Amino acid sequence: MRLRGFPLRLVLWLGPLIYLGYMKLVFFTSRKKFEGVDRLFDTLDRGETALAAAWHQDAIIGPYIFRHRNMITMASLSRDGELLARAFGRFGFTVFRGSTSRRGKGAIRELAEYIISRRASLCILAADGPKGPAYKAKKGIVFLAKHSGALIFPVRSGAKRRKLNKSWDETTIPLPFNKLLYLCGEPVAVSSTAGKNEIEAARVELEDRLNELTDRIERYFGREKAE
Repeated sequence: MRLRGFPLRLVLWLGPLIYLGYMKLVFFTSRKKFEGVDRLFDTLDRGETALAAAWHQDAIIGPYIFRHRNMITMASLSRDGELLARAFGRFGFTVFRGSTSRRGKGAIRELAEYIISRRASLCILAADGPKGPAYKAKKGIVFLAKHSGALIFPVRSGAKRRKLNKSWDETTIPLPFNKLLYLCGEPVAVSSTAGKNEIEAARVELEDRLNELTDRIERYFGREKAE
């Protein structure tokens, strides 16, 4: 069922508030471990712009630790993307509209120009895109790094007690009174002159580094499938 009018406005208004309230409860009732995250924050504290690449699975648990930063992201041109854009806007994100399949390259160039003009901004994107497949990086964020000159930091988040959404990405819903793990790997650099082969090599390198973080989380907490 498609929401319209007042029900839609109510969802857009309440959604971000519910998310922030719930994640605040989870975050402050849980024990947290951070590994490598300082390298990303140090980059921002030096006034540099950075890119953060995560898997779509971390859409709920991941962004909360960046809530006090100048955050930028991209949402698709679909109707669902419109809902996400409005919700992200209330959460504090600057949202660009585009996707890897519709107007993607044009949106990436516009986004690159925007983040170049802003100091200490953090652009967060799902490396596996809006439709997957899971754990398979797309080239969009690599092109963004090429055009902006920003480093790509692979980031992943995990929780000991969580629910996994029944979807291709198995989105993690962390539970309160938990153990949380936030990881950041070594950044991937992309030259402004990178050609087709270099772009593909950087994509594979990013994918490998994200999956290395995924393996670390699974070793730490154990592997769980959506039921």
